[in-house]
Amino acid sequence: MHPRHYRPATPLYLLNPGECPPQGRGALLRIGHEMPAEPLAYAAVLYETLHRLDAEGLDWIAVERPPETPEWAGVLDRLRRAAG
Repeated sequence: MHPRHYRPATPLYLLNPGECPPQGRGALLRIGHEMPAEPLAYAAVLYETLHRLDAEGLDWIAVERPPETPEWAGVLDRLRRAAG
């Protein structure tokens, strides 16, 4: 793993499934809705999606935390680094 990964300027929050996002203008990315349900497909679009949302001037970006399984480990690592 790289020590540095892309981190959006917009605050990024990792939420547990069903947890409410912060108040304000933001984007919620849920697995199987706004983001792919498969780990490899999710990883393939993650940074493009974060860059696009970061450019929109939102108050926050909230991402549903993926499962703590081996298949999702790389995505979860990237999300944790992006959230800072």
